[in-house]
Amino acid sequence: MRRAILIGSALVLGGFWLVGSVLTGATNSAVARPVTPASIVSIPSAHGIELAGTYWPGATFRAPAILLLHGNGSNRGQMNALGAMLHQQGYAVLAIDFRGHGQSTPGGQELRPV
Repeated sequence: MRRAILIGSALVLGGFWLVGSVLTGATNSAVARPVTPASIVSIPSAHGIELAGTYWPGATFRAPAILLLHGNGSNRGQMNALGAMLHQQGYAVLAIDFRGHGQSTPGGQELRPV
């Protein structure tokens, strides 16, 4: 009985690990180009990872800013329409690709404090 419980637990935990690995894996993909006045930006890190982003400037220097984050397996191109709409309302908007998504680099290092 104990052996069956241990084997069953190991299979369930292994299944969770496998599903989690698939869901969080890198999904680099082509990103739809935004229309002007948006610009493409790159945010470097000390770990050699570069996050790709799209920036829409605010109406003024002191405009409130909004950070747009895409869903898993997606990229910042999915946020172009929302970013443009928020820009038209005067907000400064930044949409980024998560590490290993869209045009951001996957990076091969674990993140450590600098």
